[in-house]
Amino acid sequence: IDPVRPEVKVAIEQCKGAGVRPIMITSQPQSVVAEKGTTFTFKGLNVTGGDGALQYQWQYAYTTTPTSDSDFSNCFLAPAYFSNYDTNELTVFYKTGCEKNTFRCKITDEAGNVIYSDYVYVTKA
Repeated sequence: IDPVRPEVKVAIEQCKGAGVRPIMITSQPQSVVAEKGTTFTFKGLNVTGGDGALQYQWQYAYTTTPTSDSDFSNCFLAPAYFSNYDTNELTVFYKTGCEKNTFRCKITDEAGNVIYSDYVYVTKA
């Protein structure tokens, strides 16, 4: 993880002074290597801050080069392939073509503030 830049500390203090609790990803999820027909989990996503409870929603795109938010669908729409899609770790049943998908997690706090994790991928073993 990169060290915190001095200007970030100042910005966070300004947010807190204004009554805003910024959402911060302190650790990004990690891509995985897996075999088709197995189950794997994207792990490593850690988030802090925000107003109230945080909600996690994993999403996927049928491309390795998404260009907009409309490329993504929520994982809960395909429960045969995904579980734990509302937590900080996504479990995936690796089917044919999964290595061509892009995954990310949408994190929302009770005030409606949203941030997204980095993209993660599965590579065929």
